[in-house]
Amino acid sequence: MNSYSIDASTFAYTLGTNPSSEELTDYIKSIDTIYNVIENQPRNMRYYIFREDLKYLTNSLKYLNVFRKKLKLLENYSSIIAVKTQLSSICDRLICQANNDEKEETRKPLSKYVLFEKWFGINKIKYTSAVKPILPEYIYTKICSEDLKKNLKKHFAMLAGLNELVYKNNENHSIILSDSILSGDEKKYIAVSAEYDMIPKDISDDTKNPCQMKNLPLKNIKIIDKTVKISNIDVLSYKELPISWEHSYKKAGLELKNIVLGVECEEGIKQYVRKIEKVRAFKESSDKEKIDKWMHDFPSVLYANLELLNNFANIMQSIKQPNYFFCNCCDARLRLLGASCSNEYDENKNNTFVKKDRTKKSSENKEEIYWHHLKPYTLPCNDNLSFLTLRIHFRPIANHKKIEIGWIGRHLYLPCNPKRYKHNSPNCQECPLNEDPRFPIDFEEKNRYSNYIAQWEEAETEAKPANEETSISIESQEMP
Repeated sequence: MNSYSIDASTFAYTLGTNPSSEELTDYIKSIDTIYNVIENQPRNMRYYIFREDLKYLTNSLKYLNVFRKKLKLLENYSSIIAVKTQLSSICDRLICQANNDEKEETRKPLSKYVLFEKWFGINKIKYTSAVKPILPEYIYTKICSEDLKKNLKKHFAMLAGLNELVYKNNENHSIILSDSILSGDEKKYIAVSAEYDMIPKDISDDTKNPCQMKNLPLKNIKIIDKTVKISNIDVLSYKELPISWEHSYKKAGLELKNIVLGVECEEGIKQYVRKIEKVRAFKESSDKEKIDKWMHDFPSVLYANLELLNNFANIMQSIKQPNYFFCNCCDARLRLLGASCSNEYDENKNNTFVKKDRTKKSSENKEEIYWHHLKPYTLPCNDNLSFLTLRIHFRPIANHKKIEIGWIGRHLYLPCNPKRYKHNSPNCQECPLNEDPRFPIDFEEKNRYSNYIAQWEEAETEAKPANEETSISIESQEMP
């Protein structure tokens, strides 16, 4: 899974009131791309915006409002109006939530996933010497704002630090620059040197993000000629060709040498897909559109997450202390690679039925428990599409040098907690507390577990055959 940090040069309006047609076209394209990414939320990659760059979103919106009369004379004024609408939406999704973290997140809380500083737990960096990043001439001359230049240098320093301390390579994470800065002929890597301290976020409150930067050497970081990858905005709008999940699964098994697939993985995916096919037939057209979009994205999301685990295992092989990156609390090291991941709470680990549903057959056909899991797609249990929630359960093996996948598919059993979603009676079919004619309302937990499993097993017996016209044969495709 690739990560991209979007620099403010892509969305800061610095063209004045008389931009050239080419400059304005590039700007409109950049805003449209960022808007579509934020609205569509691709799950086969990670993207971030630096918190200190948010001011350029609001400033650009204010500028376009103030100079709308002069800009009205331009040929593509209608496109500028569309850009204003998109900028306004981006500001609502990111800035309002960033300023009101827990109070006004009525829509999906994007700020905690998208803002670079929040995700990585980094507040800022503080240079400790005169060694600072130097922008290449072809970048320096194309950015007119000194503030933008200063911020971009810090972004290069932070990413060079992540390359050195976390990724152990320069391929996982790129900085996105605008097309007007980075043409197709320019170099795709720049060398960075910097000496600084990395100041973690919430340093005074260790309970909020206890593990995000734990064990990383945040003081006296010295980066000497470490390359950082740069990309243009087009990488965010790249469209995956339609493929089947079988294709992605087979490709992962052949190419990703650091992961091992357990016996029940493929059957878990089949059960998951059968359930979706069964339920889709009874949904409204708007829900069908959401289901179809997810099923289109699912194969590439599946591969991207397995690739992330493979990269994680590769990092484990390059360090001397296996637990340096692996955290039993919240998998913070995987988080630094862009994963949404978790471990089970101790109270759930002590639950017989939670443990039972996470006990799967390993690649050696032995029963093993898989507590850690990636969360590629999550919908709350009271959402009528909650059955789309996808989990990938895994465990480290070979002294943390490889990752074994034990389960890919539905959310595994957890005791229902209606208070968490503020509803008194569960309204989703898969809820363990959903009324079942075979049991009384207050049935014991062993029957809640049976009821939950039955909701998915029914899909196995009732699912219709897949549409042969739309299915894709993996035998007919070459591995990309």
